[in-house]
Amino acid sequence: MGIILGSFTPMKRVAWLSIPTNLTLVIGVSGVISANLLWLQNRYILVACILVNGVLIGLLNPRIQAEMITELPEEAIGSILSVFYTVIQLTVPGGAVVFAFLANGWTMAIAWIGLVAAIVVGLLYAEVLRRRLARP
Repeated sequence: MGIILGSFTPMKRVAWLSIPTNLTLVIGVSGVISANLLWLQNRYILVACILVNGVLIGLLNPRIQAEMITELPEEAIGSILSVFYTVIQLTVPGGAVVFAFLANGWTMAIAWIGLVAAIVVGLLYAEVLRRRLARP
């Protein structure tokens, strides 16, 4: 539901939210979800975070597509977007397999800690990217 709400939000209302900032927020909220599942285990925080994350992802996807379409050479847009979304579709199940292996091989807590660690690394990378793109 959050992704649908984010997709229908007019771009004029969120023009202040750059792609790197939005990406940082998505990763940060994902970290809160993982930390909540690991330590707090509060279902209301979980539902709220999932809704917020969905809205942010719904805002991010059209902006990334628009940016790619405007920046890529016209003759290569189709093939590059195809490869981009193929990589995304392959990495989602790959991550699930890694964390399911951790949960089944050791404990759920180790899997969640591993996910939090991966999110922290992603958050740091997104922040470096945001700062690098913000420089004139």
